Amino acid sequence: MYLRARTCFASVILASLAVPVLAQQPAQRVVASLVDNELHTRIERLLASPDTLLQTDYYHIDMRFGPNVRLDAVIVTALDSAARMQGLRVQVRDQDKAKQFEATTYLDLDEVERFSRAISVIADVGGKWSVHDERRATDLSFTSNGGLRLSLYQSDYQSGRIQRATLSTGVNDPVTTQIELPELPTLKHAVDEALAWLKAK
Repeated sequence: MYLRARTCFASVILASLAVPVLAQQPAQRVVASLVDNELHTRIERLLASPDTLLQTDYYHIDMRFGPNVRLDAVIVTALDSAARMQGLRVQVRDQDKAKQFEATTYLDLDEVERFSRAISVIADVGGKWSVHDERRATDLSFTSNGGLRLSLYQSDYQSGRIQRATLSTGVNDPVTTQIELPELPTLKHAVDEALAWLKAK
């Protein structure tokens, strides 16, 4: 019994000595790299900064767009350094009230400008579509680094004329809501209001 116990103890020591040096290193670097891979915008990376005192201010943009979409201008400041980021937070809620799923995407300030231009183009293309268009289908979309996607799909195929716009947020499990084409100028106005507000800060 005594010898068996000593043998087990010696095996444990030898096994621990045989563990590669890499496996004995702290897992913090691995976790940090995994987290960084999920952060697609500069503002998200600042929000996830470890050992940093952050102040995050959210300013709601009243867009009268409906309960499924919410826009907030965001300013993130690292109080112990000069780091400061501005951007837009877009939240989309599932149209199925029973699910109550919600997904969030952050846009950096320069992405907000591109998003605004994309809304204009999509609204313009959709407004010019007519029964005389020879194209069977058109898919127009804008996708941000953080997973926001605005798309317009229009088709004149066997199922009849279809014109559908959708807005979705989230990378891994995106949530999508439908948008009527006449609502796109309202969305652009809200994005431009946030953009003007952020540039004034």
